[in-house]
Order: sequence, then C-alpha cells, then structure tokens
Amino acid sequence: MVDTPLRHSVEYGHWIVINPNGKMATACQYPTMVNITPSLQGDLLCLDAPGMNTLKLLIEVKSTEINNTQMVDIWGTTIQGADCGDEAGQWVSDYLGKPDFHMIHFIPQFTPRYVSEVLALKCNSFKDHGCKEDDRTAYADFTPYLLMTDASVDALNSQLRDITVTEANYRPNILLAGVPAFDEDNWNQIKIGDSFQGRFLFKCTRCNLPNVDPQTGAVYQNDQPRKTLMKCHHAKPSEVDMYSNRGLMGIYIAADVCGPIRVGDSVYVNHR
Repeated sequence: MVDTPLRHSVEYGHWIVINPNGKMATACQYPTMVNITPSLQGDLLCLDAPGMNTLKLLIEVKSTEINNTQMVDIWGTTIQGADCGDEAGQWVSDYLGKPDFHMIHFIPQFTPRYVSEVLALKCNSFKDHGCKEDDRTAYADFTPYLLMTDASVDALNSQLRDITVTEANYRPNILLAGVPAFDEDNWNQIKIGDSFQGRFLFKCTRCNLPNVDPQTGAVYQNDQPRKTLMKCHHAKPSEVDMYSNRGLMGIYIAADVCGPIRVGDSVYVNHR
C-alpha cells in the first residue's frame, strides 16, 4: 500500500491546469505533464519540471486573497476555481509551449461537483454504483480515491509483449497487495487501517493516458497498453452500456469515514 499524505489540507484533485477556453489540460493531450513533480515545503506546494525553475504556490488561500476566478470545464460539468496568478500561468505555458494556460486552485468556499451528476452525464444507465447524494469531488475526473491492486498490474504485464507497465501508469492513490488480480472489481465496503472506511462506486474505464511512459513522457507505440487491457480485462456484456468497451483497471471509491492510510495497514473488504 502507498501512503496517502494528509498534510496542510492538501487534497487530491484540488489543482488543475486549464487551456485558454477553460477546459482541463491533461497528459492525454500534453504527455510531458507527467514530468511535473509536486512536493511540499512548509506552507507551499512546489512544482518542478525539466528545464524550469521551481514554481511555489500557497497551499491555503483565503477567499479574500483571490484576485481572479475561472469556470473550469471538466467532462461537460463546470466548477469554479481560483486563478493561481500570472506567474503560475506563465510557468505552465512556458513548460508546455502553449500560450495563455492557467493554474487553478479549488478552495473550500467553492461549490464542488457532485459525483451523481457527473455519472448522469457519463451514462444514464449507470446503475451499478454506490453513490450517495453528498458524494462530491473537485477537479478529479470522478472521485478523489482511485484504488488498485498490484496483482491487476501484474496480470496485464503477463499479456504485454514489448513493454512493462507499473502502477504509475494508472495513477492510483491507494495501492493494495495480497489479493487476486481484478478482485477489487467485486468489492463493496472497504476498511483500511484503524479508521478509513470507503465504499465501491464504479470501475475505472481507461483512456490512452496509461500509454504515456510516466518516467519520460514518451508515448508507447501501437496503442499499448490500452489495446491489450481492452482484450484482457473489459466490461461484461451486461455492463457495456455502463463502461462501453474500454479496458478496466481499478475502482473509484468514496470515503465514508476519513483517516490516515499507511504502508502496511491491514485491509478488510466485503464483496458485492
């Protein structure tokens, strides 16, 4: 299991890069974004990238200190964000070689996106999920918690021929060991350590982002590993309306009881 840090109210999916039209910019379109490395330094979020000076952003910003807000378009849903300023925007623009990009920050005073509304836009027939009305997220695709098992990655690697992938290709923030490959697809309630309790929401369909080498930003050839994952682990016939024909890797979960997650914690689940 990987540690999930809980420091300075740094939350997953509370920062995002947008293009001049207000749409999110990701490594799907700009693969070298995988080489942007975050770190914490006191009350600052620091971003480093090849050939760039360190960008330092305040982690906690009061609403009275915000000079400019933007509406961000994420998969057809809009959400407010605080512009991190000209220096941050220029840093992102210079690194990507694209003008007028912006770094955006979500703060608690803003209205979040509700997962049920996101799912309704994704697929009206999405019935196999455990969403509650108050499940919410900021700039993450769907939820802040993406859980995977290392056995699922190993199963995919056993089918790949020219490349080897790691969990970094699939970007979980909770990685588990000691369970069969893809068993997480069938989980319902999840308890990790002494306090964290979560619940299954839905399986994670995979786009072409895992085709980007997380170490170099280079794109693998022949649409791999996406093409192989589509063959070895995809939706059941009864699930095609929900998940289409994309490959599946990992599950989105919601947190019902929050708490620290540490390497070596025991994990308890029940199956759906």
